[in-house]
Amino acid sequence: MREAGRTFPGRLDALDAWTPPWRAQPAAEDVRPGRGSAGGRPAQLLAAYPATCDAMAELVGCEGTWHSSDPGSRGVALAARHRETACALEALPAAS
Repeated sequence: MREAGRTFPGRLDALDAWTPPWRAQPAAEDVRPGRGSAGGRPAQLLAAYPATCDAMAELVGCEGTWHSSDPGSRGVALAARHRETACALEALPAAS
């Protein structure tokens, strides 16, 4: 009887607006962006122990390769993809 008292509304006029708890929509979570950049300390920790990461990836059936965390390698790849832009930037006089 106590469980019914906690589950159902206490007054008859509240029954029309009542929604069973098992059908109620959960409240939207307040999602906030994480601290720092996406490649912060967690990425540094993973990169510091690649063997552990590889073992875990193998356990869950994930295949992949390690990418360099050096920002210069991304710049080189970008310049290689857009050669005309890289050549135009190279032709600009150096800022003094």
